[in-house]
Formats: sequence, C-alpha cells, structure tokens
Amino acid sequence: MNDLDASPIEEEPGCRILLQKNKTGLQALADLTLRDWVHDGVVFISDAKAARKVQLAENAKFQDMGLIRHWEDFLLQMGIGAFYLSPEAAAVSGKIVVLEGYTAWCLSDSELKPLLAGKVLLDGAAWFFFQP
Repeated sequence: MNDLDASPIEEEPGCRILLQKNKTGLQALADLTLRDWVHDGVVFISDAKAARKVQLAENAKFQDMGLIRHWEDFLLQMGIGAFYLSPEAAAVSGKIVVLEGYTAWCLSDSELKPLLAGKVLLDGAAWFFFQP
C-alpha cells in the first residue's frame, strides 16, 4: 500500500498509526459494499471533453475557464440525491437529468435530442442557450 506521493506506507509511521486506529470504521465502511448500491436522485451530465469545448477570449483569466454548477449545491442541500453520468448513459437512465447553463452548451445535437426526449430540469441559462 502506498500513500499519495507513491511512497510505501511502511515508510510513513504516522499513516500506519492512523490506519490502525481507524481499522474498525474502515472495515465497517468496506462492508457496506457501496459499489453495489443503486444510484438514486437526479443526474448531472459529466462530459470528459467539456474542457476542450470552452471558448475563451484572448486575454481570459483562469476563473473564466470553468463555470459554477449552482444546482448541485442547491439540490443536495434540499436532500435530493444526485450522481453523474455521461450524456449517453443519462439519456437511457430514466432519471431526471439536470441541464443547467454549465452543461447545456457542451452537448452536441446528437447528445441533446435523446436527453430532451426524457425528463429534464432546465434552468434559465440552459433555456437561454436553446433559444435561436
């Protein structure tokens, strides 16, 4: 087992103590087999190619590179579960797909059509994006 900088745990005495103290809790967490749980809640689109699609002005600042997903924070604080899927997986999931201004612009027409044929929650920025 290695730590984050790839050094063996044996070389990190503090990590060994930490793991030993938390062994019971870590084992209880492992026993939950979280990978087997069924995802529930709304779906947010996760597009691995989104960063390549961002069009920036010539003198753009670092903060111009990424937008904020306001819906994530809002829905989670209300107790509504959420998870992330690719556009293709979201279209066939049968779940409510949240399309906000952050993700609406990065989807192609072939990715959007199946999503819009299902259950979709649009915010104002996404609606504005779809206007001619």
